Amino acid sequence: MSAMMLDFVTEFLGFDTTIKSLTFALVMFATVIAGFGFWSYIGNKIGKKKSLIIGFSWLVIWLPLTTLIGKISFIPLAVQGYIFGIGAVFGSAAAFLFSYVIISDIADKDERDTSQNRSGLYTGFKNIPTNIGQASGYIIAGYLSIMPNNAGLTWLGPIAVAFLIIAIPIFIRGNFDPFQKNNNTAADIEKTS
Repeated sequence: MSAMMLDFVTEFLGFDTTIKSLTFALVMFATVIAGFGFWSYIGNKIGKKKSLIIGFSWLVIWLPLTTLIGKISFIPLAVQGYIFGIGAVFGSAAAFLFSYVIISDIADKDERDTSQNRSGLYTGFKNIPTNIGQASGYIIAGYLSIMPNNAGLTWLGPIAVAFLIIAIPIFIRGNFDPFQKNNNTAADIEKTS
């Protein structure tokens, strides 16, 4: 998504002036800040793992709306763009927030258990799948950007959803709340039985 967001905003939504783009960016920034507050609250109530899965599930529902943007004639295109952008950024805020918090918690728990500080290892390891994902995103974005009539931008959301569908089962199986009580993963249940 991030690889083609600028193209989506300028070419598809028509935010081709500095003022329009800046206004959109400020609204998205405010949405990220509001999302951080919301996801922090929810994360404290039900745990980071469940909150992240809810955020990803929201994006699985929301991102395919790129196929509808511009096709609803009675709603101005700019309004459709703002509504879509706010929903997408709000869901993405969970991933942005928890990706750092989860790594810190895992490193902290490991240090408590082993008395060794290996936080750099965890942070460095996180960058490997992130960089692979970003490189894949740019490769896919290159192919999508050459499609005629902005068709690639239309299919941007459903393609991003495919990656989220791969990620959700991984997050369901993992233990991303090491300090939360009663956080049993499938592996923990097998060990106790």
